[in-house]
Amino acid sequence: MANKDFIKVGLIGCSKIASVAHLPALRNMKGAKLGALADTDEERLMKASYRFGVQNVHRDYCRMLEDKEIDAVVIVTPTNLTC
Repeated sequence: MANKDFIKVGLIGCSKIASVAHLPALRNMKGAKLGALADTDEERLMKASYRFGVQNVHRDYCRMLEDKEIDAVVIVTPTNLTC
């Protein structure tokens, strides 16, 4: 955590499990700050953005990965979408 007191975390996939478990945990984690969200479903993305106060949102996760302010990424996608 060079030059700051927290890491900015981005999250890919604003599913129900993300909203119930991952996002609350990240919001409350000492040393972490929610910095960006990404999801292809705009409605789900905007609901999570509003609920968790994250203004930096992306429908294309590649855009989020290009953000130099994001230090770490949590991927919350269904297992059938993994490689």
